[in-house]
Order: sequence, then C-alpha cells, then structure tokens
Amino acid sequence: EWVKGIKLKKEEISPIEEKEVSEYKSSKIRVRVLLGNTSGKASTSNSSLSLIWENYGLGFNQMSFKTTSSKNHVYEMKNSSLDLSYTLDLSFIIDWTATAGAGYVYGGKGAITSGETAIKYETESVSGFGLFGLLGTVWEGLEGLIGVRYYSTNYTEFKSTNTSEVSTVKPYSISDAQLIFGLGYSF
Repeated sequence: EWVKGIKLKKEEISPIEEKEVSEYKSSKIRVRVLLGNTSGKASTSNSSLSLIWENYGLGFNQMSFKTTSSKNHVYEMKNSSLDLSYTLDLSFIIDWTATAGAGYVYGGKGAITSGETAIKYETESVSGFGLFGLLGTVWEGLEGLIGVRYYSTNYTEFKSTNTSEVSTVKPYSISDAQLIFGLGYSF
C-alpha cells in the first residue's frame, strides 16, 4: 500500500500473548491431625482428627489427664469430644489459613485413687467443652498447623469400686489451655 509516495510495509501483528494467571483455589476436602502434650506435675495429652469440607470441619478429640496431689491421690481422667470448626482461607494475603472451633464433650471416664486407703473411685459422668484456634500455612497440598486448645471438663458422680465402700468423692474439674501442633493434607 502506498501513502503519499511511500510504500508501507504490511506486517502481521501477532495477538497479544495471554499470560497464564494462576489463582490459588482452596481444596474442597482437607484432613488434619493435631497433637498436644504437657508434662510435669500434671500431664495432659490431646489428639484430634478432623475432616474439613470447603470451610466447615467435623472432628474428634481425645484428651487424657493425670496428676498426683500433695496427699498422693492419683487423678486419671479421659474424655472424648466432637469438634466443629470453620476455616478461613487467607490466601488473598498470604498462603495461610485461620481456624476457629468448639468441641462438646460427649463421653469419658475418670478415676481417683486414694493415697491413704488405696480405694479407687470411678465415674463415667463427664461433661464439658473445648475451644480452639489454629493458624496454618499451605505448601503443595500440605498444611502445617499451630494453635491453642482451651478445655473445661467436669467429672461427677464418683463411686467406689470396692463394693463394701459406700462413700463417694466430690466432683473434679479440669480447666487449662494447651499448645497444639498438626499437619493437614488437601485433596
């Protein structure tokens, strides 16, 4: 094509290349395992397994507690709780997740052994709750987690295992917070 006596070159203009846009999409299903232990005069152990679908989680927690009082009474308590949680995906800022949850104690056992008489008192009457918060970082489908779990549990209606013994002991309560760590995997 000629314009004002000058020949113009006809060039093909290549279309603008579209760059690949990678967008982090949170997985629909996650599995998490959490553990927490304390030791000393009183030792506590927590272990949890959770299944998270989109942002909502359902899990089970097992807690065990053991201590010895100044009068050599041995307290051994265990309980199980059902956990519900909500996970917020913070990937619009960084590849982090934040989880808040609550647990309902639905069962357990407690035993108190008297240091003076060696009589053992037991119960299966357990109630209580737990609250927890977690921060997690995601890398290639794996998730590292750290958080805190607070629990408050009451053990009541202790009865002697000795059939000739009629007396019972006072209810026993446990309230504490514990650092927990875990791993998760996204599908």
